[in-house]
Amino acid sequence: LPVFVGVEFRQGRIVPMLKPGAGVVTTRAHVHYVITEYGVAYLYGQNMRQRARALIQIAHPDDREALSEAAFERFQVLV
Repeated sequence: LPVFVGVEFRQGRIVPMLKPGAGVVTTRAHVHYVITEYGVAYLYGQNMRQRARALIQIAHPDDREALSEAAFERFQVLV
């Protein structure tokens, strides 16, 4: 579904971690594709580092650095 976001406010939907108590309706293993306006990430069968790398690549360009830093903190490896 298209979403209009004004110039003053933009919030990415790809986040480093879910908040405690966040409603999750599927398991990690069931997700095959994540699609954003910046690309498509194929996640099926990927490990956590590979998933992080793929999701960072399709995140909003302004969010990629912060997501990369969060991934580094979590995995202690550059993704």
